[in-house]
Amino acid sequence: MEFTAAAYRFAHSMIRNAYRLNSNDDFFPIRIFNGKDNSQRSLVGFGELDAHHQVNWRLLLPDPANPDTLPGKAPENNQDGPKRLQFAYKLDTNIVNPLLVLPPRIADAPDPFRALAARNLMRGYNFGLPSGQDVAAAFEIPCLCADDLVIRTPSGWKAFADIPGIDAESAAALTAATPLWLYVLMEAQQGIRRETGFDDESHAGETTALGDVGGRILLEVFHGILEADTQSVVADPAAECWQPLAHPDRATLTLWHILQYAGEID
Repeated sequence: MEFTAAAYRFAHSMIRNAYRLNSNDDFFPIRIFNGKDNSQRSLVGFGELDAHHQVNWRLLLPDPANPDTLPGKAPENNQDGPKRLQFAYKLDTNIVNPLLVLPPRIADAPDPFRALAARNLMRGYNFGLPSGQDVAAAFEIPCLCADDLVIRTPSGWKAFADIPGIDAESAAALTAATPLWLYVLMEAQQGIRRETGFDDESHAGETTALGDVGGRILLEVFHGILEADTQSVVADPAAECWQPLAHPDRATLTLWHILQYAGEID
């Protein structure tokens, strides 16, 4: 339940406002939602895939054999040109504006529960999930301190007590028992905030990654699935000797290589 209703929802903060999927876009990004469920100019799901939305993965993934496409490389990667790569946003406590009002195909409900963040928090409450602090204690790992329980806003990092609309009692309760989904995001944004206090800009290039609680939940579930499946690779008698079928001159096997092997990238 912690995986389904909280930890595995970390990627909601990584979604961009819009994407260029292929050359048919005339280099104008398609917004993820535009208020219309059936438009070519929207990426709303739960329906038949529009032929216009075939993906050119070279617009989304760096080519491991081309250092100029890796994160932070200029000029092609950091400009507004048609070949600029569209990397996922960093893991933090923000989500993009289109996710504040989900389209009817996904959430035909009154506000505030058409906001994805509100729905995530309500789901965790309805499932009776433990707080992030409770999970950290169960894992016997240090909890985030109060100074780390902050949300990034246009005016800087804000503790619960500094957010308009949250009274002192609620702020204290959230600080003591932070909803698990939010706690996982607060863990992940430490790469941005490390050694910078409340200043986001000075380390804008820092990477983010799942922390001890979020990472542990995800990997425990993935490993558990493999171990429980009698037909998975780890159940095979030869599993101890198995090695990935990567090309010998590749140090790592990436999503690019998998898509290339599948014929999705030439």
